[in-house]
Amino acid sequence: MIKDFKEAFDAGLIEPVRLPDGKFLECEGVRYYQASSEGINMGISRWYVIGDIFRRHDELKLSEDLLRASVASTKSFLKRVMAQVNLDAEQVLDAAREALMVQERVEQRINLGLTLELVYEIAGVYFFAEDENPHEVDSDKRRRNSRRFMAKPELYPFFLQLPLSRFVPLQQLFHAATLNSWKEKNELAMLDWALTRSKLKLNGADSATIQTISSQLETLYGLDGLLDRLSKDTTTLFPPGSETSSDGSNSPSS
Repeated sequence: MIKDFKEAFDAGLIEPVRLPDGKFLECEGVRYYQASSEGINMGISRWYVIGDIFRRHDELKLSEDLLRASVASTKSFLKRVMAQVNLDAEQVLDAAREALMVQERVEQRINLGLTLELVYEIAGVYFFAEDENPHEVDSDKRRRNSRRFMAKPELYPFFLQLPLSRFVPLQQLFHAATLNSWKEKNELAMLDWALTRSKLKLNGADSATIQTISSQLETLYGLDGLLDRLSKDTTTLFPPGSETSSDGSNSPSS
């Protein structure tokens, strides 16, 4: 537990999250928290980040991982074009073709509208662990939180009931037809990005670019596991809704 977290907890500004069945929200043995009614102003920075996420999804329809991976891979392919422009026409055409494919992939994604990534990006910011500063949002820890949550499909309807869902039609992401459609699209995306990463490795792309694409693939793998389990058995998902508690059992986990 870091100092900023402890101070906020001791001041009653944050509280552990309760699920509809009364249990705490925990993933991989880690308990998650949220701003309490007294700490709503403390968590304003998180609301700003969530607002940015909404704007990005509303205007671009892209997750952070996809946006970064698309920019990094396109940049790498174009560098190859510039390096080979007067040396190897075939390599130039191949790199240009790959760059266009990345952009077409982004365009297709933009046309899809709402995505599961939106739900988990928001949840990864809205809820935080004891190793996080409640006043700030760390992108790496947000990404970690999102992937932990994806590994627990029973939490999916709970996340669809976040307060911000009143402003965005997240409920449509609970429909079986939507989930099945996304499973097919996600499988294609995994294949596409795995192929792109392999080609960039062969072309000597820098490690930062490869890591960025690997991060996108990790997100897609997490979504694949989630969608697979949701499509096989949605009857185990508990009803939507959430509660928080302020009794003595709400102390931070040790």
